[in-house]
Amino acid sequence: MKNFRPATNLSTVSKILEQLVMNRLKSHITVSPNFCDLQSAYRKGHSTETALCSVPGEIVGSIDNGYTVALMSLDISAAFDAVSHDILMQRLEDEFGVTSRCCQWIASYLTGRSFTVCVGGSTSSSLPMTTGVPQSSVLGPMLYIAYVTLVGPLIASYGVHYHEYADDTQLFTKMSVPATAAIGLLQDCVEALQYWFCLIQANLPLFISAHMLD
Repeated sequence: MKNFRPATNLSTVSKILEQLVMNRLKSHITVSPNFCDLQSAYRKGHSTETALCSVPGEIVGSIDNGYTVALMSLDISAAFDAVSHDILMQRLEDEFGVTSRCCQWIASYLTGRSFTVCVGGSTSSSLPMTTGVPQSSVLGPMLYIAYVTLVGPLIASYGVHYHEYADDTQLFTKMSVPATAAIGLLQDCVEALQYWFCLIQANLPLFISAHMLD
């Protein structure tokens, strides 16, 4: 049951309206200097192919130059469901200058939603959705990207290389013997990310996979 993900039942009119808002909001967010250039999701010219070419390319280049590379893959559990509406609205205003009626419209779009669970012919009682962006919506992914925009600068502050795709993040650093300092920086970076995600993601787990490449 933990592998199931909710889908939002949105009307056609709602999705058309979302697309109109997206056309304005996306161009505003992606040209902002606070938008992470190493985020490959949900923008023109960037895709899974970009992420798949970028990370291995840098790793192979480092190995060819005689370095060993440590790679960590981070994945947030149920990331889109844990978005705090208050933090998201503050992030949109502080980092991207989304204010006034636009900010009010997005707040209205996110709040007042409810959900039920249907199994066979049975339906649960309705409960309010106090966090998260609507799954399978037009605006949801872009709002999430704005929500985690501070992840990139946090990683860069530790001198660690990275690349993001939606809620997946690849951390990697090149090392030469002895590798104590580089490993220490990578460990400090991961601990900082765990702390940051626990603060904004309601203590949802951050799954980590580590690899050594040489």
